[in-house]
Amino acid sequence: MRFLGVDLAWKDGNPSGVALLDGQGFPLHLREIPLTLSRHAEVLGWIAKHVAHPNALQVLLFALDGKPGLTIMKYKQRHFGPRRRWVEDGLRPFIERCRTTLGGRYVVAGDSAWRALVDLRPRASMSSAELKSIEDRWDAILCAVGAALEVFQKSSMRFYPDGADTWRSGYILAPALPGAR
Repeated sequence: MRFLGVDLAWKDGNPSGVALLDGQGFPLHLREIPLTLSRHAEVLGWIAKHVAHPNALQVLLFALDGKPGLTIMKYKQRHFGPRRRWVEDGLRPFIERCRTTLGGRYVVAGDSAWRALVDLRPRASMSSAELKSIEDRWDAILCAVGAALEVFQKSSMRFYPDGADTWRSGYILAPALPGAR
């Protein structure tokens, strides 16, 4: 089975991250190095290339509800201000937590695409666009793992809004609340 993760930009023309995971259960294979695409049409074209099932995931994936002292990681640039602080206090720790949490359990860590993604280390000397591209790729991985969770661990995810035909106008797939699992 293939799972696409799309961190779709709210505005066409802003970069969107895309990732492809594949497998019959966890851990999944990262089938290509995640990309950032600059237009919604490019994202739709990328999706059309793949047969797939269509970010509160941190709580579920990082088991934050069961580990005292751990919190949702703030890693978006707007929380940090200067680029160096964003890289050192936001993006790097977020990527490290994703690497250690997802690699091996949800994504095959030995795949060349996974290794290439992990090797993309954010540096303060990189442009904002390069750093955003790295962030978008990791967001896309989280989205793809969320889609896989919906298939392999049915009760772990929920569609918002709920309803028979609401998916036609768009939806968010997010972890189910602990009491609803």
